[in-house]
Parts: sequence; C-alpha cells; structure tokens
Amino acid sequence: MLLPRATILTGRHDIRTGVFSVGGDSFGIGLGELSIQSATTTQYSTSFFTDQAIAWLQDQRDRWFLWVAYTAPHTPFHLPPSELHTRKELTEDAGAIASDSLSYYLAAAEALDTEVGRLLAAVDRDRTVVIFIGDNGPPPRVAQPPLQPNKVKNSLYQGGIQVPLVIAGPRIDRGGQREEALVSSTDLFATIADLAGADMGRVPVDSRSITPLLVGGEVALRDYIYAEVESDGSSWTVPNQRYKLRSLGDRGKALYYLKADPYEENSPLYDPLDAITAEVRVALERAARGIRGRP
Repeated sequence: MLLPRATILTGRHDIRTGVFSVGGDSFGIGLGELSIQSATTTQYSTSFFTDQAIAWLQDQRDRWFLWVAYTAPHTPFHLPPSELHTRKELTEDAGAIASDSLSYYLAAAEALDTEVGRLLAAVDRDRTVVIFIGDNGPPPRVAQPPLQPNKVKNSLYQGGIQVPLVIAGPRIDRGGQREEALVSSTDLFATIADLAGADMGRVPVDSRSITPLLVGGEVALRDYIYAEVESDGSSWTVPNQRYKLRSLGDRGKALYYLKADPYEENSPLYDPLDAITAEVRVALERAARGIRGRP
C-alpha cells in the first residue's frame, strides 16, 4: 500500500522573527512527484508550523502522512506569545531570560503543547496514528536534576540520547502504559511502513517495526541500540537494557551499570570485572564493531 500524499514541514527558529526559514517538501511516494516550497514569516514558529500543517490536512482526501518537525523548545531562550502558555509572570527582559532560562524554556514547551493540541484537534483521531518523539536531551543551561549540565544535549549520556516517544491511535491497545523495551529512532521508518501496509522486505535492516509493542507488549525487539555524535564516528555508545558501553576516544571505553546508575552519576565499572559483567562488555564491543565496521 502506498500513501498517495505526504509532506514534511521543517525549519529554523529565530527569536526575533519566530521563523526566518521554513521549508516544506511535498511529494507523492512512488509517484516521482517532488516540489520544494519555502517561506519567510514573522509569525511564531510553533504556531506557523501548526497553521501550515492544519491547512495541508484540510486539503487531503485520501490516505496521508504528515511529519511536522517543530523547532521548539530550543535556544535562543525567549518568551512565547502569551496566549500559548500560563507563565504570565515572565517578561521579554533580556536579563530575566538570561537569569531564569529554565522558566522560559518551559514556557516554550507549554506553547508547543498548546499548538500540538490544536493540531491533534484537526485530525480524525479514530483513523490516525499519532507519533510524538523528541530529538535529544535539553540544553545544558536548563538541565534539571537528576540530569547534569554536562550530560545532556550534545552528549552520549542518557540525558542526551534518551528521548520521549509517545504513540497513540487505532489498533493500539496499550493506552496509558509505559514500555521499557529498547527502541531506536531508526525504528520509526519500519514502524510507519508496517502501519501503512508496506512491503517490509524493502525496509532497511537497521530499522525494526515496533508494532508488536503497540498491541501486545513484552516483546524484545532489540538486544542493544547504537548512538554517535561525532561526524567521524569517534564518539559512540551501545546500551542494552542493563549496561552501557561508551567510547572515550583516546582514553578507551567506559562501561556503566544503568540498572543501578540510570543517569551515569557514578564512576564507570573498571577492571577487574566479574565474569558476567566482562561477558556483557565483550558482547557490547562485538555489537559496536558489527555496526561500525571497526573497533
């Protein structure tokens, strides 16, 4: 089954104008149709994306796929429009923003929540699968305990790579439940294709459909996941359900026991390791080599 219409809304945020560059890729999957659109606006970016998404939805008469890549909450820290949040004590004073960045960051998150609610109200929830995912941890200046400023965004600590993923919709019978299974963002490709009835034989091997988790749960789809932050691949990590192996560049590798230390607040495990832990380390190193093609 092909989705006749799909669109991707992406953009960059500027505190002074809301949005200074917005791109929308509109294409027909399998039909060879591709058009690139761009716009400049002074409207607040979160509201602009929502307006554009709702307008596109109103034109759809067949099956569709919509990916809205909101830019908020994000730096630069700023005061969102007052109608989108409840933090009425905040002002546009630069000194206040600098001294209390967290309050402004949370206001931007609430503004996003408001606009996502408006977008969801525009779709038929009985016929639409909704996927909400974050892209990384918070900026260091707004890290909240137990997260530490040096272990959030742009890092391979759990505070940098562990993000929210919420899925709801028809045929998903696990409403209000939390899933502990390992899931990678790469799995969204296979999951969306599976939900759309696509030929799963054409799905890349590094993407696995998580639809079994949405209907039954208690299914182990992955033994580990992989993440890296440097373009040359020199900084990487491989966690499983209990342990996490992280590269330290020229300083070797560090192994953490996430069950007892979920935010890597304590020192990593060093040699000599007990037999079980040493076996885990070897398995994670083998997994990393299989993905990277090198140590």
